[in-house]
Order: sequence, then structure tokens, then C-alpha cells
Amino acid sequence: SLRYNIFIAGIDTSDVREAFREAITDRKLVWDIDEILRSLKNGKVQIPNVPALKAYILVSRLRNLPVQVSWEQYAISQS
Repeated sequence: SLRYNIFIAGIDTSDVREAFREAITDRKLVWDIDEILRSLKNGKVQIPNVPALKAYILVSRLRNLPVQVSWEQYAISQS
């Protein structure tokens, strides 16, 4: 299955940080919101190992925020 490492930059103000928190808060996403926010450094955060559907949902939610989003795609294969 496809997985993504998602990189988000530009979380520089308290307003953007709060909007980012709202974007990642969802019981269906099953993320440790506090851990993600603790890893936020210099307005940047990385969310590793995100399944394709969750990545799509997150990027869609971040689309209207003044942040820069990039990602790395990789596949996990089982033998």
C-alpha cells in the first residue's frame, strides 16, 4: 500500500496553529494530536507514514490554510 511522509511549513502564528490543530483533529484519523503539535519546530512539522486516504483528507483540509505542504510517497510491500 502507498504511504506518505507529509511535510508542512508556515505554521508561524497562533491563528494558523489553531487552524492546523482543527484540520488534524478527527477521530477517524486516529492521530496523537498533542504529539504532532509537540514536534512542531520553527513553524514546520512532519507527519510520517500516512496512508493514502488519510494523506488526501489532510491535504484537502490544509488547502485553504496559508501553509506549504509537500510529501514523499513510498510503497510498503509484503512478501
